[in-house]
Amino acid sequence: MKDKKSANDVLRSALFSSFIAGLDALKENSAGTPNILMKNLAGIHANTSFDDMPKEVRDALNNSVRDTLSRLRNDGYTVAETGIITPNRNFGPNRHPSRTR
Repeated sequence: MKDKKSANDVLRSALFSSFIAGLDALKENSAGTPNILMKNLAGIHANTSFDDMPKEVRDALNNSVRDTLSRLRNDGYTVAETGIITPNRNFGPNRHPSRTR
């Protein structure tokens, strides 16, 4: 019987795969030129947005996210489309709306 991986394990593996895919895309984008690769790496910082990344990196990350969601579905986890699931309100032990304050 195949052991089911936890969602945490699946996501950790997916993040690592995304990271490697992004690095491979950066290497591909540099066409084997170390100076371009270093320039692209230096351009990534805490304030870099997804749209600031080279197209190859964006494509690799999009594919990785798609693969991760498919992997989660195949492992039996529920993955909903945006806006389908509404967040539950957590009232906590002292925050239930029926209690008087």
